[in-house]
Amino acid sequence: MSKKSPQLISALVAVTMSLGSIAAFANQGAGSDFVDEVKLTFTGQAAVIHVKNTSANKNVNAVNLAVQESKMDFGLSGTVYCDPGINVRFKGGYAFFGNLTLDGDGNVNASNTLHGQNSFSVAYQEKKNDPIEYVDNIFSVPLNKVKNGSAALKVDPIAELNKKLQQHINNGGKAVNFYRNEQQVVLQRPISIAGICGNNSKNSAGYYTKNHTIQIIYEGDKNVVDHKLNPQLGQQPGQIKLNAKPIPIVPMGGNGTIEAGYQPLQISQANILAETLSYTGHCPKELKFTVRIKGQGRGGVKYRVKDGITHIKSSGSMIFDEKGTWWQDVFTYTVKAEKMNQQVNHNFSLKVEYRDGQAQGMGWKEFNGTGLQWKHKCTPQSKFNMGQQQGGLQFNNNSNSQGMDIKVKPVQTESQGMKVNPIQTEPTQPYRRQD
Repeated sequence: MSKKSPQLISALVAVTMSLGSIAAFANQGAGSDFVDEVKLTFTGQAAVIHVKNTSANKNVNAVNLAVQESKMDFGLSGTVYCDPGINVRFKGGYAFFGNLTLDGDGNVNASNTLHGQNSFSVAYQEKKNDPIEYVDNIFSVPLNKVKNGSAALKVDPIAELNKKLQQHINNGGKAVNFYRNEQQVVLQRPISIAGICGNNSKNSAGYYTKNHTIQIIYEGDKNVVDHKLNPQLGQQPGQIKLNAKPIPIVPMGGNGTIEAGYQPLQISQANILAETLSYTGHCPKELKFTVRIKGQGRGGVKYRVKDGITHIKSSGSMIFDEKGTWWQDVFTYTVKAEKMNQQVNHNFSLKVEYRDGQAQGMGWKEFNGTGLQWKHKCTPQSKFNMGQQQGGLQFNNNSNSQGMDIKVKPVQTESQGMKVNPIQTEPTQPYRRQD
């Protein structure tokens, strides 16, 4: 064995969270001076997350998706094999949601994880012929710990369903049909087991990482409806006319006082929808986007959209009068005829300003909405039809599409839209260090 400098056990597992982009490392591991190998077996089924529509208002514009669980439970069994040596003992086991690596001294680098658990019970063997006592354990991962992070690691059930809804709409479907029926999304996320062995003065670690299946199930709500146009207003419920005038900010009580029981305007969500997330065709081309704002109360709203640092759209002040439903406004963006046959990526950001209808003399409050990432590719126009698609919109099912409510940038394609029964995972061959 090569000589290593003394290390404290507490320093061997350095959990430094990272939100950078990383790749998922499935079915791989590593050993060190004092750890021969680590095994990881999944003993349970897929971790299931249920989502329901909790809105009492069954209008499609008032749908409110709510996650029913607060955590994911992964059934697993880990085994750590210490490299036999004089006074070598097992020192501890750890579980992580994410990918691990080892540095040159055999320390665990957990910077590409979103959650970890110390003192995680695993089986171990200190000598080659020692009996191994099987340990079956549950690794619980709080959803609030993994909602934000790199696209290869994060688990945001609402955002994943919204991505699927966007694909459904891009393919010509209607939101009302989506919400009325059961929807499923399947993700693969890495789970890692680490173990530490050592003697009286030195320690080192080993680990093994495998992908586990996560199943997101929206149960469907048959009562969701899509109301027809109001013949008097000529607009959908929750939708503002495009020619709406700026709101006069005046007291609603009529005498300069706030009405009893009045709730001031609050904005809870804002996002951008696109008619397509991946346009390929002739340019220039005018594409439509929809800004949606959800809140409670009456007042004025206005918004700004930027593509990176480039200004795209600024609205004037418009009337907002909603009770937890979506307000929406449509704007257009023209793709210019340049950079032919090159993919151009866009990163729209959204900032909303709002002011309560009774806030006389008060300034505007700001709300940062969820942006949208999309792309386009301009193709040259041909004088003759050579069998290529001419004009129109093209949707790429494999595009890294963004959700409606939450900004997500997937690194790997997830299996979406399929009916998945509970999945029993199989053990795989562990990594074994070669001497």
